[in-house]
Amino acid sequence: SKRALDAIGAELTKLRSVPVWDESHPIEYDEAIEKYPDAHFARIFSIVGIKHWEELDENNHVYKGRIVFGGDNIKDGAGEWAFFSNLTSTPASMLAARCAIAISGLLKNHIMKQSDCVAAYVQALLKSLGVKTFVSLPKRWWPENWVRKFKRPVVELLRALYGHPRAGELWFDKLTCRVIELVE
Repeated sequence: SKRALDAIGAELTKLRSVPVWDESHPIEYDEAIEKYPDAHFARIFSIVGIKHWEELDENNHVYKGRIVFGGDNIKDGAGEWAFFSNLTSTPASMLAARCAIAISGLLKNHIMKQSDCVAAYVQALLKSLGVKTFVSLPKRWWPENWVRKFKRPVVELLRALYGHPRAGELWFDKLTCRVIELVE
């Protein structure tokens, strides 16, 4: 679908402009695992959602392209599963927090407000994890100068990306620091 590809293209352009990964320093996968054996290796890929898909008039459909981190398949340089300890939030605790906020909004003299952050996760840097993370890009996204030069290039992921096991925690830490700065 042209509209789906355009939505992915727009997302790709946006993430490259941040930049979310370091496309200017690609390295062959085999060289990266030799040089950084403790690093994490995964892939990124695209997904597309269609807002208002249930409407019969396709002109009302809004295609949303997202580029995500393959958090279900992260390996280290030895090919072993990457290990993440002390994950700070679970879906169950997040749901409980949302319920508590919603209930408090029902109390007399309480006001509830909700906000959404645009591109929240990519505002948080990955370097705080202490471990380099490399990603492979789909061949279709390779810059022209990679095509004959690389067999299996990877690039360092610089920022949290949806799908990374620690993305929510990194965003929370960034937001917490910013709120404290504003309060002080």
